[in-house]
Amino acid sequence: MFPQIKENNYYNNGVYRIDSEASPIMKNCLMYKLCYYRFDEVSTAQGKPTGYDTVRNAEIGHKGFKLKHFREAYTSERWIVRIYEVMPLANMEPKMETKYPITASMQVPNKQKLNKPSI
Repeated sequence: MFPQIKENNYYNNGVYRIDSEASPIMKNCLMYKLCYYRFDEVSTAQGKPTGYDTVRNAEIGHKGFKLKHFREAYTSERWIVRIYEVMPLANMEPKMETKYPITASMQVPNKQKLNKPSI
Protein backbone atom coordinates (compact mmCIF):
# COMPACT_ATOMS: atom_id res chain seq x y z
CA MET A 1 0.00 0.00 0.00
CA PHE A 2 2.82 2.43 0.86
CA PRO A 3 5.83 1.33 -1.22
CA GLN A 4 8.09 4.00 0.33
CA ILE A 5 7.80 2.28 3.74
CA LYS A 6 10.29 -0.54 4.04
CA GLU A 7 10.53 -2.52 7.27
CA ASN A 8 14.31 -2.88 7.00
CA ASN A 9 14.69 0.91 7.32
CA TYR A 10 13.42 0.67 10.90
CA TYR A 11 16.05 -1.90 11.93
CA ASN A 12 19.55 -1.33 13.20
CA ASN A 13 21.69 -4.39 12.48
CA GLY A 14 18.54 -6.47 11.94
CA VAL A 15 16.92 -5.48 15.27
CA TYR A 16 14.25 -2.97 16.24
CA ARG A 17 15.83 -0.47 18.65
CA ILE A 18 14.30 2.44 20.57
CA ASP A 19 17.45 3.70 22.28
CA SER A 20 20.21 5.97 20.94
CA GLU A 21 21.13 3.20 18.48
CA ALA A 22 17.69 3.27 16.82
CA SER A 23 17.69 4.05 13.12
CA PRO A 24 16.96 7.68 12.18
CA ILE A 25 13.79 6.53 10.42
CA MET A 26 12.58 4.78 13.58
CA LYS A 27 13.26 7.86 15.73
CA ASN A 28 11.29 10.07 13.34
CA CYS A 29 8.36 7.81 12.56
CA LEU A 30 4.86 8.63 13.78
CA MET A 31 4.54 5.42 15.81
CA TYR A 32 7.70 6.19 17.81
CA LYS A 33 6.73 9.83 18.36
CA LEU A 34 3.20 9.05 19.54
CA CYS A 35 4.43 6.31 21.87
CA TYR A 36 7.29 8.31 23.39
CA TYR A 37 5.94 11.89 23.29
CA ARG A 38 6.82 13.53 26.66
CA PHE A 39 8.15 10.18 27.91
CA ASP A 40 11.45 11.86 28.74
CA GLU A 41 9.60 13.78 31.47
CA VAL A 42 8.78 10.57 33.35
CA SER A 43 10.90 8.64 35.82
CA THR A 44 9.89 4.97 35.48
CA ALA A 45 12.49 3.16 37.58
CA GLN A 46 14.61 4.13 40.55
CA GLY A 47 18.21 4.75 39.55
CA LYS A 48 17.34 4.96 35.85
CA PRO A 49 17.24 8.15 33.76
CA THR A 50 13.99 9.77 32.73
CA GLY A 51 12.63 8.24 29.56
CA TYR A 52 13.70 4.74 30.54
CA ASP A 53 11.49 2.08 28.96
CA THR A 54 11.33 -0.69 31.57
CA VAL A 55 9.78 -3.19 29.15
CA ARG A 56 12.60 -2.85 26.63
CA ASN A 57 15.30 -2.12 29.27
CA ALA A 58 16.52 0.91 27.38
CA GLU A 59 16.49 4.69 27.57
CA ILE A 60 14.64 6.18 24.62
CA GLY A 61 16.90 7.63 21.97
CA HIS A 62 14.91 10.66 20.86
CA LYS A 63 13.90 13.09 23.59
CA GLY A 64 12.38 16.56 23.75
CA PHE A 65 10.63 16.51 20.39
CA LYS A 66 7.39 18.39 19.71
CA LEU A 67 4.35 17.22 17.76
CA LYS A 68 3.21 19.39 14.85
CA HIS A 69 -0.01 17.75 13.70
CA PHE A 70 -1.29 16.10 16.87
CA ARG A 71 -2.24 17.21 20.37
CA GLU A 72 -2.19 14.88 23.35
CA ALA A 73 -5.79 14.48 24.51
CA TYR A 74 -5.40 11.79 27.18
CA THR A 75 -2.69 9.63 28.73
CA SER A 76 -3.51 7.08 31.39
CA GLU A 77 -1.66 7.05 34.71
CA ARG A 78 0.69 4.23 33.61
CA TRP A 79 0.95 5.53 30.02
CA ILE A 80 -0.67 2.39 28.61
CA VAL A 81 -3.52 4.28 26.92
CA ARG A 82 -2.67 7.37 24.90
CA ILE A 83 -5.17 9.30 22.81
CA TYR A 84 -4.25 12.08 20.43
CA GLU A 85 -6.33 14.66 18.61
CA VAL A 86 -5.47 15.73 15.07
CA MET A 87 -4.82 19.46 15.01
CA PRO A 88 -7.20 21.64 12.97
CA LEU A 89 -5.91 22.45 9.50
CA ALA A 90 -5.36 26.09 10.50
CA ASN A 91 -2.77 24.96 13.08
CA MET A 92 -0.91 22.69 10.68
CA GLU A 93 2.05 23.79 8.66
CA PRO A 94 1.04 25.83 5.59
CA LYS A 95 2.95 23.53 3.23
CA MET A 96 0.78 20.58 4.23
CA GLU A 97 -1.81 20.08 1.52
CA THR A 98 -4.89 17.91 1.66
CA LYS A 99 -5.73 15.45 -1.07
CA TYR A 100 -9.36 16.57 -1.01
CA PRO A 101 -10.14 20.23 -0.32
CA ILE A 102 -12.19 20.89 2.80
CA THR A 103 -15.04 23.34 2.41
CA ALA A 104 -17.30 25.07 4.92
CA SER A 105 -20.30 23.19 3.53
CA MET A 106 -18.93 19.79 4.60
CA GLN A 107 -20.79 18.13 7.44
CA VAL A 108 -18.69 17.39 10.53
CA PRO A 109 -19.94 14.36 12.46
CA ASN A 110 -21.08 14.97 16.03
CA LYS A 111 -18.77 13.65 18.70
CA GLN A 112 -20.49 11.05 20.77
CA LYS A 113 -20.03 11.52 24.48
CA LEU A 114 -18.83 8.34 26.17
CA ASN A 115 -20.37 7.20 29.41
CA LYS A 116 -18.14 6.55 32.38
CA PRO A 117 -17.58 2.80 32.68
CA SER A 118 -19.06 1.08 35.70
CA ILE A 119 -16.61 -1.01 37.67
